[in-house]
Amino acid sequence: MDFAEFLIKRGDDFVELGLAHAAVVAVSVLLTTIIGIALGVSTYQRPRARDFVLALTGAMLTVP
Repeated sequence: MDFAEFLIKRGDDFVELGLAHAAVVAVSVLLTTIIGIALGVSTYQRPRARDFVLALTGAMLTVP
């Protein structure tokens, strides 16, 4: 079985798993957007809180 045959035989699985993956990504992006906007609005005029949130999120971005 070559790669093209594999893709043809497993096409339904790819579609199903691809849609499931897209749903998980959409939910995670929605949740992180809501959290990010809430943190931004709540720390907008508070320099100390803003610095803490920026340091925390910067550390989270550094660690995969």
